[in-house]
Amino acid sequence: SYHSRLKEMSKFEEPDILFNMLNCLKILCLHGECLYLARKDHPLFLAYIQEKMLIPSLWSMLKSEFCQLASLAVPQLLHALSLSHGADIFWNLINTNFNSKEWKIRFEAVEKVAVLCRFLDIGAVTKNHLLKYSLAHAFCCFLASVEDVNPAVATRARLLLDTIKGPALQGLCQCLDFQFDTVVRDRPIILSKLLLLHFLKKDIPALSWEFFVNRFETLSLEAQLHLDCNKEFPFPT
Repeated sequence: SYHSRLKEMSKFEEPDILFNMLNCLKILCLHGECLYLARKDHPLFLAYIQEKMLIPSLWSMLKSEFCQLASLAVPQLLHALSLSHGADIFWNLINTNFNSKEWKIRFEAVEKVAVLCRFLDIGAVTKNHLLKYSLAHAFCCFLASVEDVNPAVATRARLLLDTIKGPALQGLCQCLDFQFDTVVRDRPIILSKLLLLHFLKKDIPALSWEFFVNRFETLSLEAQLHLDCNKEFPFPT
């Protein structure tokens, strides 16, 4: 069963064994739709599996030295995030890793997000709101690491940013745009990260005139509504 395969994975470290086990999970998960079926029949058990076993296990597979493992892990991780509870579990996992006091954990988290970004199916990601929400948060934390207080983490983030290909970066910018449009309170941090990316990657139009023009009418309307309600507009001036 899927559950027993997940339990067995934690017992092995050899890449070849893990690769074969991930292949089995891929067949069960993506082709057999076992997680999708579990969402209907056993939602609480699925939430437990996602939080305690599935998402942490797939997250641990995201390493540069084991690209074959990552290539299998990423599609399954994205599938897990698209199901109930997955995005929230991933959000907490990202926060725990990137806000850790241990610089080595932050160092590893930077690598994991970079590897995740390398194997993204951008077409699938941009069609799913939960995936855009999850990846926007992960990429924001990754970009924030460029300014990490630890030089090793900051340097690692800056170097790994250059390993993410243009199409993936453009897709991630779409995720940030989505977060900007849908979560008002996140706008200041999203805008700051888009600005940072704009300076770090000149070839990627993270911020453009169109970005502001396309949102001018919406922002004006929101500002007017807040004024009508005698509230301060939640956007930096």
